[in-house]
Amino acid sequence: MSLSATYHDLSAFSPIYFLDPDNKIDFISQDRYTLQGINLLTYNISKSANDSFVKNYTVNNLIKNKNSNDIFNLRDTRGKQDLNTKLGFKTTQNTLSAGFFLQALTNRRDGDSVATFNLDITDTAGNKFLIDFLDTNLCTISLIDGKIKKYLFSNPDKKALVFKFIDNISVPSSSYQFNYFYDETSKILRLFKGNEVVTTIKTILVTQTQIISTINGQQEFVTIPLSATINSIGLSAINETTLLNGTISVEDRIKLLQRDNIDQFIYYDFENNYDLSGDTVSGINYDFLTYYTYNNILSGSSIGKNKTYANLNYFNLKNHISSDNVVYGAGAEDADNTKEYRGREYQNFTNQKSKEKDYDNITLNYTFFDSEFKIGSKDFTAFTMPNNLFPFRKININDTGLAGNGSFAASNPYFSDKVFKLTDSNKNKLQNSFIEDEEFLVLQNDVSLFVLQSGDLLGFQSINDIQQNDIFGSYLCTWLKGDGITKGIWYDRYYIPKDESYTISFSGVSNIFDSSTQAAEYFKNNETSLIYYDLMSNFTFEPSASYVYQRINKKQINEYVNSQKDKLLRDTFTIQTSSVQLQNIKELNLNNTKGFDNIDIQSIPNRDFNIGFELELDALSSLDSFQLLGNLYEDGFSLKNNHFFTPFIFIPQGNALYIYDNNFKLLRTNTYESTENILDVLYIEQNNNFVLVCDNKLIKTNYFGEILSELTPTNQSGANLLVSEVIKSYKSKTFYGYNNVLLFTNEHNVEGPVINLDLNNLVLTKEPALNLQLKTDPFSAEYQSLVPTATGYRFLEGRSPKKLDDSVACSLDNANRFISTQFIPGAAFRGTPLFTTLSGGVINGRSFSEDLFTLIQTYSGTNPAFEQFFTFNQSGRSRIIFDLLEVSRFEDPILDSINSKIYDINSVNKRLFVQFVNLTASQGFVQEFTQERFKLSAYKLSNSVTEGYKLDFIEEDKQLKILSFARDLSSNIVIDKINATTGVLENTYSLPITGLDVTTQTVYIANEKIAASTFSSSSALSSKYINGIYYNRRFNAKQYLDITNFDNTLTTKFNALTGSSSHINPTSYYSINQKYNSYRDKLIFKFNLNSLLDVNIITEKWNRAGPPLTANGYSSFTWENPAKSLSGWDGLLIPVNAEDTSNVEIIFEIPNLDIKNYINLDFDLNSGKIILYNNGVFIGDITFQPNLIPIDRIIYPELFINTQNIRNIPIDNIVTDKSYNSKGGILKNFKVHNTSFEPSLINYLELQTKSIDPLYFRVPSATRNKTEEIDTMFNYNIPGNISNYIKVNIKNIDINNNVKAQLEDYLKRSVKVVTPSQQKLIYNVD
Repeated sequence: MSLSATYHDLSAFSPIYFLDPDNKIDFISQDRYTLQGINLLTYNISKSANDSFVKNYTVNNLIKNKNSNDIFNLRDTRGKQDLNTKLGFKTTQNTLSAGFFLQALTNRRDGDSVATFNLDITDTAGNKFLIDFLDTNLCTISLIDGKIKKYLFSNPDKKALVFKFIDNISVPSSSYQFNYFYDETSKILRLFKGNEVVTTIKTILVTQTQIISTINGQQEFVTIPLSATINSIGLSAINETTLLNGTISVEDRIKLLQRDNIDQFIYYDFENNYDLSGDTVSGINYDFLTYYTYNNILSGSSIGKNKTYANLNYFNLKNHISSDNVVYGAGAEDADNTKEYRGREYQNFTNQKSKEKDYDNITLNYTFFDSEFKIGSKDFTAFTMPNNLFPFRKININDTGLAGNGSFAASNPYFSDKVFKLTDSNKNKLQNSFIEDEEFLVLQNDVSLFVLQSGDLLGFQSINDIQQNDIFGSYLCTWLKGDGITKGIWYDRYYIPKDESYTISFSGVSNIFDSSTQAAEYFKNNETSLIYYDLMSNFTFEPSASYVYQRINKKQINEYVNSQKDKLLRDTFTIQTSSVQLQNIKELNLNNTKGFDNIDIQSIPNRDFNIGFELELDALSSLDSFQLLGNLYEDGFSLKNNHFFTPFIFIPQGNALYIYDNNFKLLRTNTYESTENILDVLYIEQNNNFVLVCDNKLIKTNYFGEILSELTPTNQSGANLLVSEVIKSYKSKTFYGYNNVLLFTNEHNVEGPVINLDLNNLVLTKEPALNLQLKTDPFSAEYQSLVPTATGYRFLEGRSPKKLDDSVACSLDNANRFISTQFIPGAAFRGTPLFTTLSGGVINGRSFSEDLFTLIQTYSGTNPAFEQFFTFNQSGRSRIIFDLLEVSRFEDPILDSINSKIYDINSVNKRLFVQFVNLTASQGFVQEFTQERFKLSAYKLSNSVTEGYKLDFIEEDKQLKILSFARDLSSNIVIDKINATTGVLENTYSLPITGLDVTTQTVYIANEKIAASTFSSSSALSSKYINGIYYNRRFNAKQYLDITNFDNTLTTKFNALTGSSSHINPTSYYSINQKYNSYRDKLIFKFNLNSLLDVNIITEKWNRAGPPLTANGYSSFTWENPAKSLSGWDGLLIPVNAEDTSNVEIIFEIPNLDIKNYINLDFDLNSGKIILYNNGVFIGDITFQPNLIPIDRIIYPELFINTQNIRNIPIDNIVTDKSYNSKGGILKNFKVHNTSFEPSLINYLELQTKSIDPLYFRVPSATRNKTEEIDTMFNYNIPGNISNYIKVNIKNIDINNNVKAQLEDYLKRSVKVVTPSQQKLIYNVD
């Protein structure tokens, strides 16, 4: 029997191709063929193989110094790269005017968005679209409208395409998926569906306006359509024109995945709210260990490919960890931190030989280059340098990583880390005497520091001991100088022998010289008490030299802090609850302590003090505090994170001010005998004084009814026209800044309606800039109010101005309106001046002012054929005017009332709330709208309501409550408290008062004083006007007729004021929200001071504060008092020279708040400085001239802890039915000292609350070897993910379980995972 041979050429030899077992990456390789056809396949990962051996049927390779980008490509399972782009139609046409950019008319709700074209490049909403290439044939086009994703949608019944929210799984995908042609090079796109192309078309746009009306006695708001022909896009038959018009230009693709430098060390910037730091290191080279099992080769047939494969596993080795397993930054060899640290270089396997079966672990040989030292937190650590510092001969201490790796810096050596070098003429080692005394040194209880000098142990002493000069030489130590902000610098301290304690040389802050020669010259030529000085350190680490590192430690810290006990005022809390006083409380648990503490800081003799404490939070967002600590009442300071403090409800009536709590329990009734009519109560915050606008004066007063100051229309200088103007009423008010209000007056006495009132100082000033802006506006006659914008102020047509957000404001116009009852064609106005404005016609339900209605009626007969259309309903009573603030003179569609009367509007959280009464149904409502006029909730008021009055808000346990003030049949006030979250009417309160008449009306004021004797013959009038009638007293029409009917000659003693109105401000929540919404739930330090003098601030911006400033390029800056519209963070330089700019309000947000925090407030008032620290990091400081500032304004009232104060009374003692104490954490380690501390001691106070970590220090020491054993191997994972799951939490959504399940199912089907290492989304709907 013969065997036949089979012959193959050399190309039959197949290489082994590597696969990624997780199928996420492709290994980079090159096919190289010989002339004989052999494929010498080469993989980049194998090119740098330094060693190889076989163990347990596995081939192991050691790969040297490779970057992940060099060895694999991240696999992208998608087809074409998605685009986020503008869509420019007609892109092939040459004329500029032919370029059409697609614009979706966004509405921020789930209704369809019309597709049109935008030629206004300033309007950017709705012009960016996501093109999602599903595969090589189909794509979708979508945009995000608010929070809703809408797809370009084709409705078979309509020619035009729209953007639609796809909320139904039964919607066929074919309606929003399009075929496409995409030229990636020229960036040209066309969209198709069947035999039609998406191109430009004309279509009819139907818009909507809303009016308040009644349908079947129920519906309150109705929608009226308005149509116009616009350019849009749609599907049309394919021809040359439609193809040209449907050629779309797109922008360059975006990178949705970052494929560069997958292996990264991610650093977070704690100085910038833990954002990703610019110090993040990417593109790092590693040594790798690769392995594959050769007995598990995959044949081509088994995986459907005509090749032979092996699963290649690999992992990176510990190159960037030191031999002692410490991670370092760049060291002396790379002072600029431009290289990553490499502590190990792997060379080879040390296993004896390759074996198919072997039970020994893999061992690797690596070289390392450093000697490492661990500096513990004991008194001192002695260490000796290696005998080789290659490549250096010696290393200056400032070129090491000590300062950046955790050495403690301070303002003087006493508080800082110190290094000593002991020279020995024989072996350059630590002397035996020092080692022998080590036990003695450690055991001493009063050791402050030690000094090694020229081989001698000098001994120990406390900081205040005096010692005769027995020090030989002048060098003391090398110490780290720093301010806690910038990186510390090592200095050498030199001592000039005198009969002083040498430790004074350690504790002082000295002059710094460039050289000892310069220092000697200075001391020679100047008489000075200094006995020490510093030089930039010349201290070097040298081979075989011995050193001692003295690190600050807990014993040293505690001893020094304890040495300040004579200055300690308090280190415990004394908590006053409603029933008992708790003394000597070490920890104040805010969750279960309903009480407060207070300290009389005004009685501190030298008026300098320091407050420090730990704040341990339950969670990062758990704190809720109206005042954690402070004394803020008009002036003073406060640490707080809940700024919506509204314990009082203010309701004026006559000359009385009724003050209620949040449950409408009457707290006080303040009566002001010098007036008869309070017209308004002006304030922003309730922990402050407030101003009463009366008909004869302005009164600054407080909760207790005390009159603090007054302004009358006449004074020693004669008539005060500004006061007279204000008390004659104003149309609207706008609060701003620290405590100011802009009043939009009726111009009875002064030219220019806008007047500023400084509520702190009761100072009225004209606003020439605003009045000039108003005067030059062609529509000035229509304006009645104003709101602040990003660039200044915007005037509005209505009253009650409310700013919903930075782009939308609303106002209320209660003048009679005239409503069209049918459509009036535009042709009816042809040939009249109105044609330009009304060429599109007048829709049914459009409202007009009386002036414009009269003008329309004038031209109603111009075209007799249309006269029949001019029919109007004269029952329009009020309207809400929406203004777009970012667009010059632009009013959005207006909300008009026909069968309802609007009484008030208010705004919070970008929502508009409207209080109205339906006149047909005699039912009151509060309707909520978005800033786009989209209706949200409607809240029905109690049945006793017959007319509206006022809307305001409060917060209870951080829940927003609507307070609807209305009147019943007897005109008494009825309040409905409505939970804005649940919509539940929680309570209805009836008050026995009527409040003010806030309707706009004609009133009559006395133009002179009328004596009481004038009414002696009328018992009714004489009993009413016992003291006569004072100058400027006002009367309504009925009261005026009663007087003039009695004596018609008295008509000359009164002036009629038209358009007069009073105002009510129950809680002023809108003003608080406008001021503090950006600080909501953020812990801030607030400082207020009405100084009347110059004050400046030196601080770093809060979001950049913290060491080292050198990392971000910022240094301290000086800010002087801002303009009234600015806060302390604006950094604007404005000189202070007038009373109206003297109010200082500074707000520091406490940055980098953690679960555990140590907060320190240092008040050096005699030097004019307040300094803030958090966790030892400088936040900012406030500086002022102490001789010019009334310091009593800062230290009075008393310091209150865990409560807000009303003047010097805690709110706990005023409002007893509700707690205003803090919650969400614990206060502990509380200390108040009666002196100001330097930063180093403040650091000690902070370090008392924390453990002191060891310091790791390395120096180069030539090449040495070690081995590393691998016990268990894990596959290489792309870094950056703790888990391969993404958890999506959807919070605060009120839906039932069935809908939750549907929502989760929809999200699982709709949301795609595109990141390479996250494989599954987990949804939690709560």
